[in-house]
Amino acid sequence: MNRTHILKGVLGISGLIVLVIGLYINLDIVGFYASSGIEIPQSVGLFSELKSGATYLLFSGIFIVCGAVNNKFLMPAVALSQLLFWSFVIGRVMSVFLDGMPGSQIITALTIECVVGGAVLFAYIYYAKSHKTLI
Repeated sequence: MNRTHILKGVLGISGLIVLVIGLYINLDIVGFYASSGIEIPQSVGLFSELKSGATYLLFSGIFIVCGAVNNKFLMPAVALSQLLFWSFVIGRVMSVFLDGMPGSQIITALTIECVVGGAVLFAYIYYAKSHKTLI
């Protein structure tokens, strides 16, 4: 397996994760947040706000998966995946300092986001070394 295949595999997994989460929130918003121990009130305005962000995740996931299968989109998909996962990590860490420690489900999500973001980053660095390219 060459370096491009490793990067595309890791990128495809990261894209599928984001795509599935975006789809899950859009289809079952109350259930998704309940699985993290978060109760959200029945509010059409709040649902709209949360689903708009979830739709961004859904379409980002689609684009990242496209980058995993089409070389034309590979580097933009790597950049989007990194931006997406590390922004969640930074946001959650800031929240810990500003708002306090969240429940264990959120800490688990933070850990997964670090692992996936780190995997894409390391796969990209491994790929870039042989291609003498950086974003």
